[in-house]
Amino acid sequence: MKTGVSDATIHVALGRVSLGEGKPDDALASAKTAQGIMPNSAGAKLLTADAYAAKKEIDLAVEAYQSAYGLDHSEPTALVHASDACRL
Repeated sequence: MKTGVSDATIHVALGRVSLGEGKPDDALASAKTAQGIMPNSAGAKLLTADAYAAKKEIDLAVEAYQSAYGLDHSEPTALVHASDACRL
């Protein structure tokens, strides 16, 4: 695994922890760092979307979910998370 990919993955994982702790702003910061390392990271876009959804910023969340799905059409997780966000 390339260092950049590994570093981006670590920041996404840290963001997931922050999100689980109810800290969406910290999760957004981690996602931004991950995207700075790897701009086309579907995981970072998905984290961004989930953090916006947690903040009830649904328009921004939907945009990020669409972007995450656009980066990896073979992975439906972004669509599942988007449908969950719509039920909040």
